[in-house]
Parts: sequence; C-alpha cells; structure tokens
Amino acid sequence: MRSDPATQFVWAWLPGATAPIVCGRVWQEGTTHRFLYGRSYRENPQAIALYGMPLSGQPLDPPAGMTLHGALRDALPDAWGQHVIVARLTGTSGLDADAGDLTPITYMRQSSSDRFGAIDFQDTSDVYTSRNPPATLDDLADAARALEEGRPLASGLDAALMRGTSVGGARPKATLADDTGGWIVKFSSASDRGSPVVRHEALALELAHHAGVDTVEATLTTAAGRDALLV
Repeated sequence: MRSDPATQFVWAWLPGATAPIVCGRVWQEGTTHRFLYGRSYRENPQAIALYGMPLSGQPLDPPAGMTLHGALRDALPDAWGQHVIVARLTGTSGLDADAGDLTPITYMRQSSSDRFGAIDFQDTSDVYTSRNPPATLDDLADAARALEEGRPLASGLDAALMRGTSVGGARPKATLADDTGGWIVKFSSASDRGSPVVRHEALALELAHHAGVDTVEATLTTAAGRDALLV
C-alpha cells in the first residue's frame, strides 16, 4: 500500500531485530498529525509501544499543545538536517534558506534512513526501502561546506548531502559507513570563527578516556580541508 502525500508509514525495529516491520501510519489533518498502529503490529506478541503512544486500535492525537507525537518528532531531522533537505528540494543553499511550506511529513519522506532510534518512515506499508546513498568522507565535507556557504552543489554531491539529514543538532554532520563500520562525522563550521571546536571535542573525549570514563571510539582527521571527528 502506498501513502498519499500527507501520510507516511512508520516502520520499527523491535528489540534484537535486524530488519524493521511496519508499525503504523502518521498523517496530517490541518496542522495536527495523528497516528494509528497497524493491526499486524498490534497483534505481534513482541510489539512494544512507541514512547508516549499506547498500543491501541484507535487513532492517537498528540498531547495538548503539540502537533506531532514526541517519539516521531525526535526521529525528524534537526536544524542541520532540515537545512540539508531545504537545499535539496529548493536548490537554495545557505543556513538562512527559506523552508517555505515544508511539513514534518516532507522531512520524514526526504530524510535518510540511517538515523538515530529504531524507527524509519516509508511511502509504503509492504516494502521497506532503505534511503542510504553511498558517499565518501570528502564528499560529505564538500557538500557540508557548500551548504554552509550558500554555493550550488557540485555534480554528484546530492547523495552525499542526504546523509546529513538523519543526525541531530545544528552543526554540520553526517553519517558515514566504511570498511571499519558506521560513524557519525562532525565537521568544523564557518560559525567556529577560527576556534578548533572539533579538535576540542576530540581532546575532551581523549582526556575523559584516560580519566577512566567509558567513551565512544573517536578518530580525528581532515576531509576536504576541514577538521572531521568520526565517533
């Protein structure tokens, strides 16, 4: 089943699963986004409720004062990812680009599948298609710099730009998969004004590790002439 433009199907990875199953659908009514669990999901003995959204056969409205359930909002791109999507859809780069009429459904549909959490958004309820275009570290750095500086993307960098749509925060970052595994890449930014912010984060992780704190694996490198921290 394929969704209409104001609907997205929510797929979820259950604990320990390596493949997602369809969980339900979210659709827009006016400015509100309602959610309904699918019957197959409700009848699955291993199904778990999304946070703040009890398993029910009835449509669920978001809490008072909200237009979208928190669990779904948390899965949307943050500021940087939204900038990326605006650039891809409108051709307008730069962090001050106008988002126009883009809605949460648009951000669901246009973001990469390599995201935080255990849910993803799809146009169909029966076939899961991952949106993870391949990209190199240098491609990611070039695309992030072009977007920050308001320059048109060079040919072939659109796919790289998409990998920055599923990571939270306002600073330039993206996901990367290579022979060593999966990484979150954090780049230096024009807003750093000469301060080595990325190197400071790398140093903080190294000091914390030597102090006995259980830290993530991290690698500091350069890509396309800018600092890049892989965590």
